[in-house]
Amino acid sequence: MKTQASDSIQVQGAVQDYLKGNIGRRAFLRRLSTLGVSATAAGQFSKLLGAPAASAQDRDVQGASGTVDILIRGAHVITMNDERHVYTSGYLAIKDGKIVGLGQDKDCPFQGSETIDASEFVVMPGLINSHNHLVQVASRGRGDDPPSSVRIPSRQDMKARMRSLVQGMVLDSVHWDEKRTYDMVRLHLLALLKGGTIATHDQHFTNLNKESIDGSLRAIDESGMRAFVARGTVNHPDVVPEEAREDPEVGLQEVKRLRDRWNSSRINVVPSPVAVAYIASGEDIVKLKRGAEAMGAGFEMELAGNTGHMVMEEIGWKGGVIEYLDDLGVLDDTVLGDKGHLLQDQEYQLWKDRGMKVCMVPTLRISDGTGLPVDKYLDVGILPGLGTDSMVTPSGLWRVMRYVVYAQRIRDQRLGVRRPEGLPVYSERVMEMATRGGAWALFMEDRTGSLEVGKDGDCILIDTRRPYLRPDSDARRIVSNLVWSGESDMVSTVIVAGKILMRNRECQIWDEEEVVTTAEKTVASLNKDTGADQRLPLRIPGQTVRGWTYL
Repeated sequence: MKTQASDSIQVQGAVQDYLKGNIGRRAFLRRLSTLGVSATAAGQFSKLLGAPAASAQDRDVQGASGTVDILIRGAHVITMNDERHVYTSGYLAIKDGKIVGLGQDKDCPFQGSETIDASEFVVMPGLINSHNHLVQVASRGRGDDPPSSVRIPSRQDMKARMRSLVQGMVLDSVHWDEKRTYDMVRLHLLALLKGGTIATHDQHFTNLNKESIDGSLRAIDESGMRAFVARGTVNHPDVVPEEAREDPEVGLQEVKRLRDRWNSSRINVVPSPVAVAYIASGEDIVKLKRGAEAMGAGFEMELAGNTGHMVMEEIGWKGGVIEYLDDLGVLDDTVLGDKGHLLQDQEYQLWKDRGMKVCMVPTLRISDGTGLPVDKYLDVGILPGLGTDSMVTPSGLWRVMRYVVYAQRIRDQRLGVRRPEGLPVYSERVMEMATRGGAWALFMEDRTGSLEVGKDGDCILIDTRRPYLRPDSDARRIVSNLVWSGESDMVSTVIVAGKILMRNRECQIWDEEEVVTTAEKTVASLNKDTGADQRLPLRIPGQTVRGWTYL
């Protein structure tokens, strides 16, 4: 194994973490892979090292004590660790931004500089939104707008409809400077935060004004949240006019600029061709992927079969979109594939074999009637993440969790699948998808996604006294109630890396009223500059819309 001196030091660090039990075997193998060690060699290496020491959780719960920064006592603690431990009366201790202890409350050896009585609360990992478009909050509600005089292709003409929508967003983005984007993204992040989201994906492909995305990243940086941000390059001639097309080399230069300015322990910027329907050629996809590899960055793109099929037909490719990208040589374990539905049956195993990440977006798959193939990923050993996606979907993941069950059922009904043993998705499974599944999808699983000693001090507190969470039948239906009745306002407190971002429903980072007021003023000016105000519903005095008269 050939490594440079710096790589050798990193390998030694990975070995020490593994032997101390700070990381598991999967995380150890992944770290070696990023340092250029082959999967076979890494596996043999781990076997030679033998079993790691007792886990950090076991050591610290048994032997640690003293004063910690935050001590949460008496909670119903859902850990999402590998064993899926749930402490029905438990504690969580955080010091210097890290989890240093958790377990049954009666065994707690710690004192807290701040102690939170959580006897009526659930404590669990924060939610992770693994597919999102932060700036699109400016168009919230657009999906319900009545038809306008502006011609929009019919729903049946999906290709024209999708490309018309994207072209409009890209061309409008010339008006999105850094300040306007910052104003709007703060609003989106505030809504996510108040619903218990600690980390989000953002695919930003509206880059005519190249400083726009800096506004998103500035808002994320201020928020204290985590983010995986895909900076998209769009250049398909059917999607954008020539003056709006971006060469891969320009896109990669911008990604490097953004990584130099914004990358941190919480923020990761990567390049993206957005989707095969947005990029001019397979050659451009390869250029972006090789550029990502050269700068040590991950890679992201939407891998949905619906838009993928139409491109495969255009270029004469007989297989599926995953097979096409695999033939290009761009699929590996540094790739996040968004959406991942309507694939060919053999492509799910190919997805697994390449080690790719995946997230699922159920809301749109309910509205278009296709449903979601969660079962296909579970069958090959993949736990997907969950995302909200665009402006026509909920801001938070609580409703999205139950939508996953609906979407799987819709797909089963469409294909005539009967499951006498029950669906493969249920309350515990979708909560796993929204936490540890999302952390895995966004390459954050070593830091967050579960409550374990050594991981960052990320958690949320949920007030179980909300009427819609009762009765809970002596806590035996707490998990079911969270998934099937849960709403954003049940989240009381949000903590990321030991910092309290929301306390008792009040944001600790921004003045909430100022965020909302500023966003309203900004969107009003944007609507005027882009002409969107001419497309807004006429719900104003003197007008009648859908039978309602406004006075």
